Amino acid sequence: MTSRWARLAAVTAIAALAGLAYGWQLGRDPLEPYYAEAVRSMAGNWHDFTYGAFDPAGTVTLDKLPGAFWVQALSVKAFGDSSWAMIAPQVAEGVLTVLLLYRAVTRLAGPLAGLVATVVLAASPAVVALDRGNISDSLMILLVVLAADAVSAAITRESGTQWRLLLAAACLGLAFQAKMLEAWLLLPALGLGYLVSGPGRLRRRARETVVAGLVAGIVSVAWMSAISLMPAASRPYVDGSQHDSVFEQVFTYNGLGRLDDQSAYQELSSELTPQGYEPPIPYAPPGAARLLTGALGRDTGWLLPAATVTAIWGLASRRRGPRRDPQRACLILWGGWLATLWAAFSTITSLHAYYTAALAPAAGAILGVGISMAWSARTAQEPAVAGPADAGPADAGPAVAGPGVDAAAEPLPASASASPARPRRRTGTTAGLAVVVAGSAGYAVWLLGGGQHVPAWLVPAVIVAGLAGVILALAAARRGHTGSGRVAARRSAAALGTAVVSGLLAPVAASIGLAAHHESAFDVPFEPARATAANEAYPEWVATYGRDYLRKLRAVEAGAPYLLATQTADLASVYSLNSQEVLPIGGFTGAVPSPTLAQLKADIRAGKFHYVIGLARTRDPRMEWIAAHCYDYPTTSQTRRSYFCYPEDAGG
Repeated sequence: MTSRWARLAAVTAIAALAGLAYGWQLGRDPLEPYYAEAVRSMAGNWHDFTYGAFDPAGTVTLDKLPGAFWVQALSVKAFGDSSWAMIAPQVAEGVLTVLLLYRAVTRLAGPLAGLVATVVLAASPAVVALDRGNISDSLMILLVVLAADAVSAAITRESGTQWRLLLAAACLGLAFQAKMLEAWLLLPALGLGYLVSGPGRLRRRARETVVAGLVAGIVSVAWMSAISLMPAASRPYVDGSQHDSVFEQVFTYNGLGRLDDQSAYQELSSELTPQGYEPPIPYAPPGAARLLTGALGRDTGWLLPAATVTAIWGLASRRRGPRRDPQRACLILWGGWLATLWAAFSTITSLHAYYTAALAPAAGAILGVGISMAWSARTAQEPAVAGPADAGPADAGPAVAGPGVDAAAEPLPASASASPARPRRRTGTTAGLAVVVAGSAGYAVWLLGGGQHVPAWLVPAVIVAGLAGVILALAAARRGHTGSGRVAARRSAAALGTAVVSGLLAPVAASIGLAAHHESAFDVPFEPARATAANEAYPEWVATYGRDYLRKLRAVEAGAPYLLATQTADLASVYSLNSQEVLPIGGFTGAVPSPTLAQLKADIRAGKFHYVIGLARTRDPRMEWIAAHCYDYPTTSQTRRSYFCYPEDAGG
C-alpha cells in the first residue's frame, strides 16, 4: 500500500466528503417534531435534561432513553434553538464514525480494507439520510463502532487486553443509553470475535469476555437504576410504561412490544393521520428479504448480498489458518454484526428505513476485507496469515502479522514466511470476483427499476461498469496461469478497481440525490413521487396547522399557564409553539396512565388549561370524561375532536 501520509490524505478526504453530504444545506430538512420538542424541553432546564422530559413542565418523559438527546440538548443550550443546532451533533457523529471504522478495520485487515470500508459506509444512503436528521441512531452507531475498534485492538495484543475490552463494554453501555436493546444485539458478535481470536488460553479469554459483559450491563442500567430509585413525585412519569417503570419502557414497550403484530407506533399512526394524508412508505412485512426489496433495498440493500457472499467466502478460504488470523477475526466480528442485525430487522414488526444504517459499518468492513484478500492474492506470493498455530491447550504461540495489517496500527509480531503463490488460488479469486460483480450490478439495476425519478444515465452506467468489471476479472482469471506475475497483478488490480466502482456507483448516486434534495432520515432514494410529496407535506402540514391555530389557541388560552392539552405527546409536539407547555395526555401513544383522571380534573379545576384536542376514535376514560363534561368545540377534522373546559366542569 502507499505511504502513511497518502492513506491519511485518502481517509481525510472520504471523511470530508461524508461530512459534506451529511451537512449539505443543514437545517433545511424537516425535524422529527416529537424528538425536537423533547430536546427543546431538555435544553430549558436541568431537571428536564436529567430525566429526558418531553414537555417543559416535566410531566412525562420521552418514550425512549434520553442518551442521544442529551447531546442535542447541549447543542441547543450552546447555540440556541434552531434546526441546525439539533442536526449538527449527528453530522459530527457520522464523520467520527467514518474515521473510527477505518481504524477498527485497519487494525485487523490492513489499510486497504479500512479505506474500502469507509467508502462503503460514507456512500450508504441509509447513513447519509440518518445523519441529516435528529434521530438517535447516529450516536449509537458511533459508540458501537468505537466498541468494535477496542475489541479489534484487544485481539491484536498479547497484554493489556482487559482494559480494552472494558473500554468496549463502556461504549456498549453508553450506546444502550442511545438506542437501548439494539446496542446489546452486538454483544455476541464482539464477544465471539475476541473469544475465537484473542490472545492466551481459552480460560483467560472467557474470563475477560465475561467481565466485560458484566461491565456493559452495569453501565447500561446505571441511569435506569438511578431513575428508578427517585420518588415518583419528584420526576416525570416514564412514558411507554403502565407502571411508571423505565425498565418496562425499555424491555417491554421498546423490546418485546416490537415483536407484536402491530406496534404501538403503527396503531398511533392510524389514529393521527391527517385528513387526506396517506403514509408515504408502508412497512415491509417481516421476513429475511425485507431488507433487499423496495424502499429498504434502495436505502441499504445495495451491497448486502455482496457482503454476505464475501463473508462466507472469506471464512471458508481461511478456515485452515491459525486461530489468530486477523483477517478471519475481522470477518467473524463484522460478519456476526451483520448477521445479528439482519436477523433482528427481519423479525421486528415496524422497521423505519433509518434503522438499517447500522448495517453499513459491517457491510463496509466485510467488503474491505474481501478486497484486501483479493489484492493479496494478485501478488506473486501466497499471503501470510496471522496468529499462532493452534498449539493445543496452551494456545500461546507468537502472533503473526496478516497480509494487510498496518505497522502503524499496532501490528502483531511477524514471524511467518511466505510460500509461493498458487495460480489456481488467484484464478479462483478473480473468477469469484466476476460472479460478485455481475450479481451486484444486476441487483442494482433491478432495485433501480423499482424506483422513481432515477437519472437516465444511472442504469446504463451501472451496466457498463458491471460488464467492465466482469470482463476484467475473467481476463485476469483466464491468464492467471500463463501471464507474468507483474502483468497478472496489473490485470487483477484493474479488475478490483472496476469492481469497487461498479458496486458503489448506484449507492453513491442515491446518496448524492438525498443530499441534493435536502432529504433526511424518513426519506429513501428514488422513492415514488407520492411518497416524496407526502414526506414533505407532513411537516408543512404541522407548521401550517400550528400557525393557523395559533390565534385561536391564544384566544382560548384565556390566561391559563398551559396553552392546551392533547391526547398523545406526538400530537402535543405539533402545537407546542416556542416551547410553551402543552399537556400530553397518555404519553406518546396516548395509552399510559399519566396524568390520571384525578390529576386531569385537578388541572382543569385549577385552570391550568382550557382547550383540549383528542382523537376521534378513543375509549380512554379520561377523554370520555372530558367529552361528557366539557364543551364540544366545533372542528372539521375527521380524526380529532376538540373541547373547551371550564374550571366548574371539574367542580372548580
